[in-house]
Amino acid sequence: MPEIWAGLDIGKKHHHAVVIDADGKRLLSRRVLNDESELLQLIADVLEYPVTCCGPWTSTPASPPWPPASS
Repeated sequence: MPEIWAGLDIGKKHHHAVVIDADGKRLLSRRVLNDESELLQLIADVLEYPVTCCGPWTSTPASPPWPPASS
C-alpha cells in the first residue's frame, strides 16, 4: 500500500487540506468551511486513500514518535 500524508491549514472561517503521496504528488487539495459536516466529509474522503500505517493528527510539525512510548 502507498504512503500518504495529509495536512490541514486551520483558519477561523475555512481550512485548506492537502494530501500527497510518497512521491509528493498532490492527491487532494480542498478548501473547506469551518463546519462540522464539511470537516467530517473531508476526513471520510482522506480515509478512503489506502495507507500503510497511521499516525497522530497534529497541529505542530514536531509530534512525538508513533506509537507513543509506554510510561
